[in-house]
Amino acid sequence: MIVLLKEKERTLNKLDFRWYFSLFYLLLIDVIHGFYLFSSWIAFFIFYHFFVDWFKSKLKLGHYLLVIFTFCAYIFIYLFDVFLAYLDNNEILKFGIEYLWFFAVEALISFVIFKGKI
Repeated sequence: MIVLLKEKERTLNKLDFRWYFSLFYLLLIDVIHGFYLFSSWIAFFIFYHFFVDWFKSKLKLGHYLLVIFTFCAYIFIYLFDVFLAYLDNNEILKFGIEYLWFFAVEALISFVIFKGKI
């Protein structure tokens, strides 16, 4: 999604089907992982507007930046979900080993597919 938004800024084109598919994917992640609905959307937009440019300018890691973005996304979404659970007086979701597997797979996919795009 970061790649799509950066592409939109460079070309001034509208967002296409890939953007809406990404939003649907985030919604699916919320359901699969048991997060609050739309918490990943909110966490992504907060992360994008406040941290992405800072990471790009401060961290000179090039190709590994997407892996760092994926890691930060998982942590940020989890922390945001913990915050929402606290506000709702619900049980806090445990961060299990399966999230590390999901992170590893998504980080590998982002590294291979989007290498050089950011």
